[in-house]
Amino acid sequence: MLWDKLRRRPRPDAEPNPPTIAASHPSSYSHEIELALIAAVYSAAGGEDEPAADPLTVRVVVDRWHRHRAGKPADSLSHISSLDDHAFCRVLDDRTRLGGRPRSCVIQDAADRLLEAGISCAADLAADPLRASRQLEQVRGLEARAIGQLFQLLELPHSTAA
Repeated sequence: MLWDKLRRRPRPDAEPNPPTIAASHPSSYSHEIELALIAAVYSAAGGEDEPAADPLTVRVVVDRWHRHRAGKPADSLSHISSLDDHAFCRVLDDRTRLGGRPRSCVIQDAADRLLEAGISCAADLAADPLRASRQLEQVRGLEARAIGQLFQLLELPHSTAA
């Protein structure tokens, strides 16, 4: 019985849970392209029968990815792209749709497109925003307003920023 209590006791050197995204990122995701992409896609209106998620839902979904990444900087699209569709959807734990597709698939397609163009982090996107925009426009379900939202969340200028 004592052994069970000792096993369950957290180690003093164990890292505590990362802070919630609301605490660590008040209104933008500057230099964290993964979080910005997730927030931009979840903020987008999906159409007549697919409303945009409310801001709290967006924060919750972004926080799930933030916790999955154990609070580490989320500035490499390869982390999103490396998971299969089902695993990524399970991490986000959300089944909403955008343009008739699961939002998680739209996010992964956008990450794949950017990676194909040599854009893997926020600095790469800032260095060539026009190429990034062109790649993102090719993603089915991702509209100009969501692309503008991505740039806005990364604190970068863009012509279609919402």
